[in-house]
Amino acid sequence: MFSALQARRQDPNKKLKHALNKYPISKNLAVEKFRLYEVLVMYVKELNTARGKMTMQRKKLEEAEVLFDMGLRVEAAEVAEKGIEKAVEMEDLHLEVLLRDLLRRVLKSMNQSKLVNKRTENEYLLVMASKKLATLMRYNQINDRMFDYMRSYRVTDSDAVKRGIEELVNLPEMKDVNMADSLPSQTRYHTSWEHYYGQLNDFEKSNEHSRWLLKLWEKKPERIQADPSEYRTAMTNLIGKLSMLGHTEEAAQLLSKLQKLSVKGRKEETSHFVGVEIQYQLFYLNQGQLQKALERESIILEGLKKFQKSISNSNRLTLIYNLGINYLLLDKDKKAIHYFDRIRQLGSLPERQDLQGVARLLRLLLMSNKRSELNFEHYLRNSQRFFSKNHRGYDLEILVHDWLLRHEKVSINNVSRSLAEFVELLKPFVDGNTLGAEEMWLWAKARAEGKSTEQVFLEHLGKA
Repeated sequence: MFSALQARRQDPNKKLKHALNKYPISKNLAVEKFRLYEVLVMYVKELNTARGKMTMQRKKLEEAEVLFDMGLRVEAAEVAEKGIEKAVEMEDLHLEVLLRDLLRRVLKSMNQSKLVNKRTENEYLLVMASKKLATLMRYNQINDRMFDYMRSYRVTDSDAVKRGIEELVNLPEMKDVNMADSLPSQTRYHTSWEHYYGQLNDFEKSNEHSRWLLKLWEKKPERIQADPSEYRTAMTNLIGKLSMLGHTEEAAQLLSKLQKLSVKGRKEETSHFVGVEIQYQLFYLNQGQLQKALERESIILEGLKKFQKSISNSNRLTLIYNLGINYLLLDKDKKAIHYFDRIRQLGSLPERQDLQGVARLLRLLLMSNKRSELNFEHYLRNSQRFFSKNHRGYDLEILVHDWLLRHEKVSINNVSRSLAEFVELLKPFVDGNTLGAEEMWLWAKARAEGKSTEQVFLEHLGKA
């Protein structure tokens, strides 16, 4: 029957129904597909349980429910209480509420006077856990809305987005961390502030909240074991900010710690690959160690291929973009264009539109060196359709476009002067931390002064 149903993609309905005639099943194909779906879900659930993918508190909930259905109320109460103990230890509010509600029903059905105190205590704690869960849901909602704003752009000049973000941080829940009455709520509180200050390019304050997040996770090592991905994310965010702020020793220590984290399963493996490699890129690039960063290129390319179906577009774009920047700073234009072109070939994605926009601009700048060999005006015109006024880089996009139009027409004798003009035009954007502006400034300054981009980069870092 499975083989017959698998043939569904190739065979018309009539052929499929004929193939199923020999099985004692309903002739209603939709009904049979639904039945099969339920069976498959049950098997996958059992498989996950066997593999240990289900938490102890979840297992206790299901075990207690079965015992209660069988009329084994004393046993059901004992199992539920063990699950509650673990849920409280892990601050798993969802499961604590479900387990306490089950225990409430079990104790109620036992109707014994000696259990009155236990019932009363459990009901009180159920109400308290429910209130904490409601608070957590509120922080989840705030965090999700903040994440939605940050998904497309890390920073933006859009007034609508700015107003939306300001509304979130001005909510009563965001005024005082003490309003977050559980560890999960506190992590959401600090994550939202971390995103907010990141959007303002205030890395010092964002870094403070990143530190708090890591401390909160490390307060309960058992939670790290249960959900290593969020702990890994907290660690990578802190490493990235430390690298940008020049706290190299601390960043290096955390990076080494990150790399040694154990991973289980494809999802964790993907998350670990992304976290480690992006942080190595940032660490080496911010130190001016371009060759060191490039030594990990093969690891990155292998990982992108291996995890192509499980890696998020945001992380894929970041890894490819950083490779392009690495080659741009080494004046290997062909390789840099290759990576920026890979981003272009991914199409217009909703994630990290800021990176996509900068990659297109950098590609244009690098291609302008070969404008005599290309129909450069075509590439320039085509790029305009991607410009967006809601994008924080819109003014930079217009600046680059207009400068390239002028630069294309200058004589060979005036190329350096034109590039020097571009350097000056870019300064306000560099000072404002507009994404991509610094790389463009380094590229233009190197060509205007007849130096390598790497040399100008190291001078800019104070390491030349």
